[in-house]
Amino acid sequence: MWATWTNTDLGSNTTVAQTLFTINAVATPTAKLTIQAKKGANTEISEVVLASNASNSGTNSGANVFLTVYGTVASPAAANIGELSATQSGNTITVSFTQAATSSSLKILATLFTY
Repeated sequence: MWATWTNTDLGSNTTVAQTLFTINAVATPTAKLTIQAKKGANTEISEVVLASNASNSGTNSGANVFLTVYGTVASPAAANIGELSATQSGNTITVSFTQAATSSSLKILATLFTY
């Protein structure tokens, strides 16, 4: 399953991770994301994979999500637009972004692997 998400202005918050989207960990325990971040003349693109150890039954109170960011290309090379993170609470995976500077924009293309 494919999903896309776009936000052209993440606002002024640079200290708290902002929720981008949530995924049901039981139905979609793995995903691959391509993320483009832009702030002024700085552009960054990364590929991300995530996986949950949630089971098909129960509340998954002890389940975790694991995230790897790789294949990052930035222009200029020192550009740091922000940091992606993922957390899991029960059956819900939350993908978040903490921007390094105000008013960054993001585009995400996600491939969601259903179970």
